[in-house]
Amino acid sequence: LAVAYQNNGVKRQSFWPLLPSSATSGSAPVIINPESFEFRDVSGNPSSNIPDAIAIYRRIIFPVNKLHKGLANFRTLLDPVELARIEISASIPTSGPPQPQEDESFSLIVQSAGSAYATLQATTYIGVLRGLETFAQLVVYGVINGTQSAPVFHVPNAPWTIRDQPRFPHRGVLVDPSRTFLPIPTLKAVVDGLLASKMNVMHLHMSDSQSFPLQLASYPNITLYGAYSPEEVYSADDINELVVYATKRGVRVIPEIESSSHSRAFGLAPELQHIVACADVQGAAWSNYCAEPPCGQLNPGSADTLPVVTTVLQEVGTLFPDSNMHLGFDEINQKCWLDDPVFQRYLLVNNFTIGQALQAYFIGMRQALSQKLPGKQFVYWEEAALQTPPLPIKATDTVQVWNDLAALNKVFQNTDASVIISWYTSVYLDCGLTNVFGNPAWCQPFNTWLSIFQNDPLANVTDPTYISRVKGGEVCMWGEVQGPASVLPAIWPRAAAYGGRLWNYDIYGLSQSEVVLSMSDHAQRLTARGVPASPVTVPLCSISPNLCF
Repeated sequence: LAVAYQNNGVKRQSFWPLLPSSATSGSAPVIINPESFEFRDVSGNPSSNIPDAIAIYRRIIFPVNKLHKGLANFRTLLDPVELARIEISASIPTSGPPQPQEDESFSLIVQSAGSAYATLQATTYIGVLRGLETFAQLVVYGVINGTQSAPVFHVPNAPWTIRDQPRFPHRGVLVDPSRTFLPIPTLKAVVDGLLASKMNVMHLHMSDSQSFPLQLASYPNITLYGAYSPEEVYSADDINELVVYATKRGVRVIPEIESSSHSRAFGLAPELQHIVACADVQGAAWSNYCAEPPCGQLNPGSADTLPVVTTVLQEVGTLFPDSNMHLGFDEINQKCWLDDPVFQRYLLVNNFTIGQALQAYFIGMRQALSQKLPGKQFVYWEEAALQTPPLPIKATDTVQVWNDLAALNKVFQNTDASVIISWYTSVYLDCGLTNVFGNPAWCQPFNTWLSIFQNDPLANVTDPTYISRVKGGEVCMWGEVQGPASVLPAIWPRAAAYGGRLWNYDIYGLSQSEVVLSMSDHAQRLTARGVPASPVTVPLCSISPNLCF
């Protein structure tokens, strides 16, 4: 008996992010022979890194599980219009650590007649990656227009001319291996998801009160006592492996070391316990001293705190080559310090208020880091910009805003720094889940991928000068209840929704069905590439949209 499946084998062609800045298409399919198709670097630069990009995308476009069948099916076609190659050029084809203002623009042309080939032109290596991602999304493995019984690799709707670039240069994901350790393969999968979604920053929240999983040469006992176990530690070789992997995929890796609050794990070594205040708080009393247990803040009143912290920051800043480093400074609890006798004496001797003590600590840290990490620029949570007296945040710094519009406006007014937007009400991925006690999370409701995509990060920000200081944003996947088995589908595809909005901010007029189907395709794309992503809709709606929309 003949079997008529609901899915007829025709693969929908869709983009993420939606939509390219400029795109024109035709109506003809061009077929690709995966055996002979050529990725050709025509940059003419012997130091070009484009071969790295080619190696990455050859595996993505022609996955092993479809390669041989696709080749066999190609050989059954009679006189197909074949796409023979893609010629790739970039005026700056070398890759070092990706830069905060990297040129990601590209131009892609796919021909459809004669000896058809494609051309990809970009300024930088990163632009080449973005263009190859678009090309990979153009290539589908499926039946041609429902007329061919066997699936083949092809580009539908050729010829194509596409030009694109992002609206915001910073499009990232925060992951939190300090609360729940995430193995390097899991972090690499996050990078793969960023590449597929044209996002470019992995923010590693590397230390907190719960643990300090980064191996240190300067103070090895911080890790020995502060990590959960010897199996839950990142060595310098691990970090180098991750950074190299991310660099080849156009992803910046920005470490965050909490250098004020959230720092209990800094002082668990016996010889360093005096640099942390309120680390011995037990039971329900934690709520008086910190935002979540366990408590512990670095103690500005100890003469040893700044030398230890700045030495650690120097080592971490050298290990991670990105030009930015995140120093935290969020959710500082005054009672934690006021109940500490060392800090009390420090205030008395110097005739300081708490604000003045924090300011002196901040200035001392920056003075030391200007010598230890020259050229490094620093990122802080919004609280650093809201202190009295004000902390001297520089115009070269960045402030990550997470609370509300009032906090954002104060950051704009109090500093000249750039801004990253991570509204907890919109892009915190732990909202709507549970907390460490099994109760509902502190923030509700759950932020769906659609609500994230539809959220306007600049809503009610009208001053052009303020808008020009916004570099972009990050979704935040806090790690209290997310481990290696759950974190990837918790991140994806929701992170891609924010990344898509930051890539094409001024996107209007799309129907909900267009957005749902494109995101559904992208979630399937991520999963096929080894990045587990939560489903977007029931498969029936993707196969037969007319029954759902």
